[in-house]
Amino acid sequence: MGNVEKSMETRWKRIAAVATLGNVTDITDWTLISTLVAILAAIWRLSPVEVGLIVAAHNLGAIFGAIVQGPIADYIGRKPMWVISNFFTGCIWIAAAFSPGWQVLYVCRVLTGFVASFSQAAFYPLIAESVPAERRGRIFMWARALISIGAGLFSNSLITLTGMYGWPWYYMVLAIAAFNIAVALLGIVALPESPIWRKRVDAIQQGKLKEARVPLKLFAKGEYLKRLVIAIFVNAIGGQIVVLPVYVGVYFATSVLQVPLAVIGLIGLAGTFVGAVGAIVCGRLADRIGRTRTLIVYILLIFIALQFQFRTIYFLPAGTLQSWIFYYAFAWLYSFCLGSFWELSALWTNELFPTGIRATAEGIVFTLGWIFLWLANTLSGYVAGALGIVEGYTIYSYIGAVLILIPMGIAIKKGYETKGISMEF
Repeated sequence: MGNVEKSMETRWKRIAAVATLGNVTDITDWTLISTLVAILAAIWRLSPVEVGLIVAAHNLGAIFGAIVQGPIADYIGRKPMWVISNFFTGCIWIAAAFSPGWQVLYVCRVLTGFVASFSQAAFYPLIAESVPAERRGRIFMWARALISIGAGLFSNSLITLTGMYGWPWYYMVLAIAAFNIAVALLGIVALPESPIWRKRVDAIQQGKLKEARVPLKLFAKGEYLKRLVIAIFVNAIGGQIVVLPVYVGVYFATSVLQVPLAVIGLIGLAGTFVGAVGAIVCGRLADRIGRTRTLIVYILLIFIALQFQFRTIYFLPAGTLQSWIFYYAFAWLYSFCLGSFWELSALWTNELFPTGIRATAEGIVFTLGWIFLWLANTLSGYVAGALGIVEGYTIYSYIGAVLILIPMGIAIKKGYETKGISMEF
């Protein structure tokens, strides 16, 4: 094991800039799918159960992708995974644009979820392994802010234009496909490999490091197993559960609050910058007070936001300007915190493990996370039907908060703070 921070300086800025582009369409999918199902629900006369299945399809594919993504990224490298993910995701989106019904779109979204998950296996280790320790939190969250801005501008511009000019739904899908393929081609020529991963592989090949290329036996050690369990609860279970409202926000706004689609797109554009500011603030806090304490602050704010956001109709009548303002005020608080919480927890997970099993540990966490998110999305229609749409969407915030706060308290007690640590290879 060794410290290779000095070798990172000349490359980390380019790695951060190019790698960030590859995650833009992941966030775009979060924003766009709720709009797509709102449009397609009317065209294809979808039931709430079918809406839930389409939304959850991406998560189902990501489950299977996450199972294999970590060991592959630890073995072949971060850059190949990133390029493969973006290129084939674009190709599958092209097929999705020609879906004749919801069943074909469902299959395409399962496949995009599978392939798109590879990009995450490359992105988080690339940033964690490339950026200097003392700036890692800020730079990582700046990348998150740029992803948020890019995805928000991209998706909400498409939503607004679709609402204003009556574009067919598949125009939005084809735009995502073109972006993914263009980014993949850029990555081939401009994205460097992780310097820590490269140095570790060279040391193994030269016989200087007597360790398997992907030393899975490290998970048998008590310390790394404890860290993995805590990361699973924080990022995989609780963190994914509180993501659910992203997928149903537009559906709730249009079907319950009667907000016009064009208005939703314009509000979403403004809300994009709210999320970006949240990411920047989060990064500075993480480098100042630590990862664990920052995560606790953000999950508490997320809990408060969700409690009020989906209870708007308890305070104001639906269809009024006042109800729209109330709803989006708390939706923006949610946007301020959500992406930042999830991304910081992913960075924290990467910092908890050595390079040989870093992506594998992340893959295990993501696998379980996608399973819980898929189940929650699939059941969301049934839960909303049983409890009512308001309580059906807010119940997840209770579950998520509890499953995050308890493990975070344990992590602080065990000293799992990673602020300023050097990355081991």
